[in-house]
Amino acid sequence: MTMLSAPGALSPEREPDIRAERVHQLKVMTRATLLSAPVMVLVAFALSVASDASYSLAERLYSLSPLLSIVLGARITQKLLDDKQNYNRASLVFVMSFIVAVVMAMLFGAQAMRIIAPFVMVLIASLAGLLLPPHQALGLTIAGGIWILGYAVIVRDSNYDIGALFLIAIAAAIAKLTSGSLYDSMAWAMESYRRSQERAEELWRNREQLRKALAAQDWLNAQLQATNSSLEQARQAADEANHLKTQFVANMSHELRSPLNAIINFTRIVSEGYAGEVVEEQRTYLEYVRLSGEHLLGLINDILDLAKVEAGKLEIHPEVLDLQGVFKGVMSTAVGLTRDKGLALEQDIAEDLPPVLADPKRVRQALLNLLSNAAKFTDQGCITLHAHRHNVSEVCIAVQDTGVGIAREDFDKVFAEYQQVGNAHHVEGTGLGIPLSKRLIEMQGGRMWLESEPGVGTQFFLTLPIADATVQEPSEENHA
Repeated sequence: MTMLSAPGALSPEREPDIRAERVHQLKVMTRATLLSAPVMVLVAFALSVASDASYSLAERLYSLSPLLSIVLGARITQKLLDDKQNYNRASLVFVMSFIVAVVMAMLFGAQAMRIIAPFVMVLIASLAGLLLPPHQALGLTIAGGIWILGYAVIVRDSNYDIGALFLIAIAAAIAKLTSGSLYDSMAWAMESYRRSQERAEELWRNREQLRKALAAQDWLNAQLQATNSSLEQARQAADEANHLKTQFVANMSHELRSPLNAIINFTRIVSEGYAGEVVEEQRTYLEYVRLSGEHLLGLINDILDLAKVEAGKLEIHPEVLDLQGVFKGVMSTAVGLTRDKGLALEQDIAEDLPPVLADPKRVRQALLNLLSNAAKFTDQGCITLHAHRHNVSEVCIAVQDTGVGIAREDFDKVFAEYQQVGNAHHVEGTGLGIPLSKRLIEMQGGRMWLESEPGVGTQFFLTLPIADATVQEPSEENHA
């Protein structure tokens, strides 16, 4: 894997611009020094001729030795500058070559050169302040001043040495100030460069982290899209399977109802003696067949109705309905459900019950399912039908029993298709009565829920919308 490096990272090959500029300036100075060397030779030779015509040629050439120090120092400086890390050492060599040249000029030069040499030290002090750190520039300037002072005290061949010392002191002070400011600026520039490099590296790392995060997000988005596509395909397959199941159940239920109705009708005909004399024992057995057939027909009707609800084909025909008539009919039918167990069947119906907007057939079906369920799970006690006005827009109906009750964790199972809750001897039926009743009530704009306590009993509640509720007078709310 190719490793990426941070752009602009600190490395030996990348130097701050200010260091490169200083190196360039020193290179220019060395080149200028070497190029001006022939001119300096001619000037020095002319000074030797002008100062003392009695000098021999060899002495005149010997007096040019200080220039060799300058040329040699410039060449060494150039070699050192091939590596930028040697900048400080190269600067020191370059300045010291001029100081050595001044010393040699005062010792071996012609009279004119010995007079001029101390004043050259002033320029050298300025040069040191430009190129060297403050402590080095000051140290070299003081060393040069001490040399000139000692030479003036011992030799005393020039009346200008004291003046030169004064100028050197001024130059040293100026060099100290300028070099100090210069190196402070350089240090500030280096520190700023270092900080900018650190910030650049940090920004690069953050950019890499962001890039990786975006790549991970893109991958997750792609995975999410693939998952969504799979889920959509699975949903479509499930919908298609559910549609086929619903259609199959509806078709089978419809096909079963015709022969089952025939069985029930012919059983009644035979039982009533239209096909010949029937003894009492035969009539009892035929009655069992008829009751079982009617029970099976009721189960098939529930399955067919639920299939129609799921397929969206069950039609609701709401009308303004007086519930008193519905209650009278379902209670008459419920007597047959409770007679064998000896259960009491009671009513608690408000007299001022307003009419509702509902389908009478589906309301009757839902109430019969609730009453049948109550009779199935109640062995003793009573079953009570309650009805009262719940609020300004709803009538609340409740079927209460004193049966086995339902645990709270099983409430959701009660309203789930093909789920049964209760003891083993109370598992008759398909588990469709309550879920179907809830669907039928909700399709008419109502609600359905339950309250129960194990061992105490269960109470199912349902609401129906009041017909033209906007003109009904608000009445005091009663709670189930």
